[in-house]
Amino acid sequence: TPTLTPTPTLTPTITPTPTGTYTPCSNKDLWEPDDTYQLSNAIELDGSRQWHLFCPPGSGSDDEDWVSFVASADYTYSIETSYLGNDADTFVDLYRRQSSLIELDFNDDCFGNSRYSCLDFTNNLSEETWYVKFTNVGGLWGDGADYQISVWQYSPTPTNTPTPTLTPTVTPLDTL
Repeated sequence: TPTLTPTPTLTPTITPTPTGTYTPCSNKDLWEPDDTYQLSNAIELDGSRQWHLFCPPGSGSDDEDWVSFVASADYTYSIETSYLGNDADTFVDLYRRQSSLIELDFNDDCFGNSRYSCLDFTNNLSEETWYVKFTNVGGLWGDGADYQISVWQYSPTPTNTPTPTLTPTVTPLDTL
């Protein structure tokens, strides 16, 4: 006689896929939020250092840090990063704004160090606000992704103007 044997039915279960979680940085830099040129903070032009930390604002995405300064016509500027933490490898972009942002220059490596960034340029345009964006090449962020920014302004090189040389003129004396 035939017998009935039950066939087991498998019920699918949903297993969550592990994803990365955002871990806040223990210290945020004083300049946040500065993740767009509109939120950029002014930086001194005397080489004073601003301490920054690549630390995303809660989304876990890469962080950008922006500074701005008024560039005077015919002055030369030096921008550099220094004192990088172990997880920092900076990239710098220089912009000016007209109807939109225009990238003028960029740098990834300088000073013979593959993690530092620097730019030197002369403003041959009129006085205007310039914007500088810093990103971390490796995309890392957190307490070890800190760095410092400095900007220097140098006076224009004076043009040599010839100084007139006075040449004495000898007037002969009348002889009597």
